[in-house]
Amino acid sequence: MEIHVAVCDDELIIYQQIMKLLEGNADKYTVYRYESGEKLIQSGKRYDIIFLDIEMGKLDGLSTAKHIRDQGRNDYIIFLTSHLEFMSEAFKVKAFRFLNKPIQRNAFYEALYEAEKELLGDEKILVSSNGNKYIVSQVDIVYIESMGDGTCIYTTDTRYVNNKTLKYWENSLNPSMFYKAHKTYLVGFRYVKVVLQNEVILLSTEEISIPVSRRQRTQFKQLYMKYAKEHAISY
Repeated sequence: MEIHVAVCDDELIIYQQIMKLLEGNADKYTVYRYESGEKLIQSGKRYDIIFLDIEMGKLDGLSTAKHIRDQGRNDYIIFLTSHLEFMSEAFKVKAFRFLNKPIQRNAFYEALYEAEKELLGDEKILVSSNGNKYIVSQVDIVYIESMGDGTCIYTTDTRYVNNKTLKYWENSLNPSMFYKAHKTYLVGFRYVKVVLQNEVILLSTEEISIPVSRRQRTQFKQLYMKYAKEHAISY
């Protein structure tokens, strides 16, 4: 699998450091460099992984990431920063990891390999819907709803009514990315905006409210916080 990586940082030394860390697997990665968030956005390209500096010129990293998410993109964003106070804001743009500057070798490889694991683990699923077959990426699934004898899969841009049960999808999808919050709903942690007392708010093209059963509430919160920590913060 060839992995397409973007490094968006106005410091040449950071790009050079990342290239040095990747050189042992040069055939595995195709790396593109951008000196600003504006140039990254203007490129119109999608990447598997983006190393994104938070503190840049006119358009900072958080604003750049927001533009990327507004385009409906799910690139894995690993923020580069010297200031950890930005971490809370990064949740809003679905950051995958944080790396402190100067970049530490072990932290870099841990973040990179976790992103790769998700990329490789995010195998496509085959969905039969209305007589047609579709290939759907797990990262694009916002939630799945039980409907009669089947289910409806809601992704970031469409929905697929199919004859598979919620239990089937619960057993088929990556268990670290989804959780059965209610007997009729399977929720994608990637799209959780906030967990409330009896419901969870998901954010895709619009806000969606999904009930959380009393029995599932505690474990759902625990697993979501584990997911959030693993996918947004790296010390």
